[in-house]
Amino acid sequence: MEELFNQIKSKMILKQDTWQKEVFRSQQYQQELKNLEDITNDCILTLQSITIYSRRDRIIYDNF
Repeated sequence: MEELFNQIKSKMILKQDTWQKEVFRSQQYQQELKNLEDITNDCILTLQSITIYSRRDRIIYDNF
């Protein structure tokens, strides 16, 4: 049983190393992370803008 566990563990470690090298460090993956970060930041800025503009009209701010 322990031998089987060690085999599975070593295969998982190898797979993780391969995944790190081939996927995480790839240019395409890094570009997608950058796009996701940009979209997230834009959403945050939009929500901040909505909050600021809604405070200008107290009725909207209080009701929504």
